[in-house]
Amino acid sequence: MTFQSLRDALLILATLPFCAIGGVLALAVTGTPFSISAAVGFASIIGVATLGGVVFLSGIREGMKRSHVVGGIERGALAEMRAVMMACTAAGLGLLAGRAIERASALRPSNRSHAWSSAAW
Repeated sequence: MTFQSLRDALLILATLPFCAIGGVLALAVTGTPFSISAAVGFASIIGVATLGGVVFLSGIREGMKRSHVVGGIERGALAEMRAVMMACTAAGLGLLAGRAIERASALRPSNRSHAWSSAAW
């Protein structure tokens, strides 16, 4: 285990259902049906949440080694905030770009059905 502690691993795993709830709510609010793109988004969100949890928890543990509990939590969270925000921003922008490409390709006329019907087998 990364943390050599079952408690820390379970703490990070306990945050993952909140990702699923947020993803379902986002799909419901925007009226987006569940699709391959949505599944990729769910996988991305779960990965970013896991990364964020691991980074925050390791930063907090490091901060607690240097000072008392409250100061360690503050120091660790502030030290790791930039890395977590950059990862979340990159994942979000990537998903937005993928969604824009998907919508643009859905608007473009397709000749796929004609190509398959006229193919000589």
